Amino acid sequence: MKIVLHHSLAVLMVLLLAGCASSAPYRYYTLQPMAEQQEAGLTGSVGIMPVVIPSWLDRSNMAYIDDGFQLHQLRLDRWGEPLAEAITRVLTQNLQRKNPQADVFHGPWLRSQRPDTDIQAEIQNLMLKGRQLELEVSWRINDERRVEYYKVVVSEQPSAFELAKAISGQLQQFSDDLQHSLVAGS
Repeated sequence: MKIVLHHSLAVLMVLLLAGCASSAPYRYYTLQPMAEQQEAGLTGSVGIMPVVIPSWLDRSNMAYIDDGFQLHQLRLDRWGEPLAEAITRVLTQNLQRKNPQADVFHGPWLRSQRPDTDIQAEIQNLMLKGRQLELEVSWRINDERRVEYYKVVVSEQPSAFELAKAISGQLQQFSDDLQHSLVAGS
């Protein structure tokens, strides 16, 4: 009886170890700022509140929806940081590059540290329509509110790298729009 029990435990251990060895490792991706460094820009302070994203997008797995309203998750591909924090970080870095003389930072902040201009942004949707990835953003600078759609062509089933690069590019387009509004308002 002892031999059978030891043999069963040994087989179970081998199966468990084989299962662990065969599971594929996760791959992690980040968003990157893509704005060009400028020598001149705005002065003063610009604050970006933490970006809000939909709960279906707020997950460690990379995800998007298609025009049939189906959620697609990349099983082994994950964000290296919470996506809302990554988007806030990239927007801040893009605007810092465009405005090296300004104090560009992300919030929240104390009332005594309130910036001259504050930006609020909410990602409404990230949808793949055929080969076009569309990022829908609702945003507000001080009292001006807008909704914009940033589109980029990708594969019909984009890889995680392609998705991270496309979203980084869309955030750069969004940063350009923010910059234009900031300059027009100053």
